[in-house]
Amino acid sequence: MFTIIFFSIIFILLNEICCKSNFLTDQISFSKHKKFVKFDNKIPITGGLFIILSFLFLTFSDFNGTQLILFLLIFIIGFFSDVFKNFSPQLRLLLQILICLLFISKSNILIMDTRIDFIDNYFIQFPELSIFFTIFCIIVLINGSNFIDGINLVAVGYFFFLFIGLLFLTEKFNLILDKKIILLLISLLTVVLIMNFMNKTLLGDGGVYFLAFITSFIIIEFVNDNTIVSPYFAITVLWYPCFENLFSIIRKIIFKINVSKPDNIHLHHL
Repeated sequence: MFTIIFFSIIFILLNEICCKSNFLTDQISFSKHKKFVKFDNKIPITGGLFIILSFLFLTFSDFNGTQLILFLLIFIIGFFSDVFKNFSPQLRLLLQILICLLFISKSNILIMDTRIDFIDNYFIQFPELSIFFTIFCIIVLINGSNFIDGINLVAVGYFFFLFIGLLFLTEKFNLILDKKIILLLISLLTVVLIMNFMNKTLLGDGGVYFLAFITSFIIIEFVNDNTIVSPYFAITVLWYPCFENLFSIIRKIIFKINVSKPDNIHLHHL
């Protein structure tokens, strides 16, 4: 707890420095979709930076070196997207796929049980299909979560309550879950949630990418380790950001709009 308080103080100081130096700030006065309450138009994009640095420091002994590096790399892709507005979406997608593939190969965390027999049989016969499907699901969640980060509290609040829900179910039904990691993520998100509500920070693409990435593997492992948990539970808790992503792609294809071009016609905007 002391360490989180220490990092929170550093986080607050970093925000002040960013505002005064106009570094890592999002100029959002033009967008009515990015505000929840009144604010200065210089909001530091530091929420994700606070989460990833705190997480890596506090979980150094819980993951192997490769996994920690991949956590950092998925954050850096999003961070570069925040800093360099012309960062190619196609390149970002390719790097996301590569990092997912590397993490799966190092952790062996895969979607193997869908409760649909013929699909599960294919996964057993052709493990490559399971890898492809797992990567597809993670990529959809990462980019769908990024879609819902356009308004304060939505993305941060979504992950916050998701982890609260996992912890509640684990306690109630005596399920297998790494509570240390979940409690840490809840603590870090609590700090960012408060700061985001006060318009003192934004989560940013880096924070969203990391949270969606680690959440994917937490949920997959949660379902795999607890046979009483249905795969449809995973679909239920992850459906909202995935829906935003898939629906947006379908809508843009129908209306012949560039799929990589952002707009404000999403559920959380409407």
